[in-house]
Amino acid sequence: MPRDILFNHGNARFSYRISALIVQNGRVLLQCPVGTQDYAFVGGHVEFGETAKDTLIREIREEIHTDATIGDLAAVGEIFIDWGTLPDGTQRHCHSISLYFYTTVDETQLPKADRFFGYDEAGGEKFSLEYIWIPLEELRNITVYPP
Repeated sequence: MPRDILFNHGNARFSYRISALIVQNGRVLLQCPVGTQDYAFVGGHVEFGETAKDTLIREIREEIHTDATIGDLAAVGEIFIDWGTLPDGTQRHCHSISLYFYTTVDETQLPKADRFFGYDEAGGEKFSLEYIWIPLEELRNITVYPP
């Protein structure tokens, strides 16, 4: 069974995440948990033994049901953020290594709407996601996580 490179260590979590910078037709495709404005680039956690580019191809196929072409590495992030609250009320911290790749998708396989829905799983948790095409000129008006 595949295993995400995502694990807990005390009140902290380590995450190895790959993200797609999908910019097409003057818009960027972002995801956010339904009911929030916690925007992030489309992507997911690397499974042990999987390459970064294979991760993006798999995640995009699983989450938005389209084919993707993965381009060059655009950025690397070492990120420290808060990631929820533990059952005892203490804050869970996250140390993430994130790789960002220029990516194109086959838009003909996607819904024609500017917003559509899917789901994801991380660390044994399943949650609904909204995928949104944001015009590039509006990007400065929102926060994309991690900031």
